[in-house]
Amino acid sequence: MLIIRGYLYMQSREKMICAAMTLAIIAFMVLSPGYIVAHRRNLTQQYRQQSTESYQGIISLWHIVGFKSYQGSMGAWLEKAAATLEKKHKGVYFEVESMTFSDYEARRERGEKADMYSFPLGWEYIEELQPIDMTMPEMRGNMADSCRYHGGVYGLPYAASGYVLAVNSRIMQEKGLDMDMLCGMIRSGEAKVSGDEIIACIYGAKGELGDEEDFSKEKSWAAFIDARTAGDMARKVQSGKGFPFEAFSCTNYTNLVQYLGIGSGAEEEMRNYILEFMQYVLSEDKQQSLMELGLIPAVAAKAQLESETPAVSAIYENSSQPAVPQCFLYAAYADQLCQSAEKALSGDENAKKDLDLRLMELVQGAGIK
Repeated sequence: MLIIRGYLYMQSREKMICAAMTLAIIAFMVLSPGYIVAHRRNLTQQYRQQSTESYQGIISLWHIVGFKSYQGSMGAWLEKAAATLEKKHKGVYFEVESMTFSDYEARRERGEKADMYSFPLGWEYIEELQPIDMTMPEMRGNMADSCRYHGGVYGLPYAASGYVLAVNSRIMQEKGLDMDMLCGMIRSGEAKVSGDEIIACIYGAKGELGDEEDFSKEKSWAAFIDARTAGDMARKVQSGKGFPFEAFSCTNYTNLVQYLGIGSGAEEEMRNYILEFMQYVLSEDKQQSLMELGLIPAVAAKAQLESETPAVSAIYENSSQPAVPQCFLYAAYADQLCQSAEKALSGDENAKKDLDLRLMELVQGAGIK
């Protein structure tokens, strides 16, 4: 009898528990939809604020290499800038691709385009760009005006390099020359010199000019070379190869400038992110980091240009006020400049006048030293 009563008691208890659970489930099903609907909008807005942007996708940036920095890579420098912006904007990605002129032209012929371009001075494809409507910080020399076209700004200069007069220390010692003596011989045509003919003419050199390979083979005493060539030579010396040389400042003129531009086909939704990328690249801290590559920052920051590397220091010596050619006009003048320089070195006074006039037209607003 007791067993039967216990069984009936347990059965009743289980029924009560089941009934209570059923009521709880019914109450949840009745009440939860209203709670969820009431809070769904706030939760959605919070999520969007935290994880989405007005544009989501890939913004392509083609870095067209016109020159190389003393050391390191401008392409890698741009990739770091892209990574910083990607962390700030979830769902927005900057795809940086480095390429040569020929690579770019091949892709252009296939109908490919980029949303952004990093292009060198002398790039002639103005139709691939759209005007940039942003306020530029104060820039060095005439850089700010070097990429204007018909009143509009089509490129933002962000980095530059320069040239040095490299001198073979071993030959100088063998011939018993000091720098003043060598400079006089370069300007009178008595010294064997190699390198860039336009830079040589600006310096006042005379006589037939050899190529850079002559200098690397010690067939010439000195050479007008760019920063990257000087860097490669210095690294050879450090590895026990090559020969000792010194680098001296030779001019503030440079056609080694890199710009950022907005692609003509870039979507309107991308534009704010592209402009923010440009503003970040022109920020003081990011510009200062260019000196780690031996480059000249475009922005006239308060800090002085300085480097412990002799060749870079020689470039910086004359680069606080660089004289930069007009970017899109330079392409049309480049061949004639080289021809006039070659003739001027041989003593053709008319060619020297033509070269000087063309350079003055190209660097309006700046003085060549």
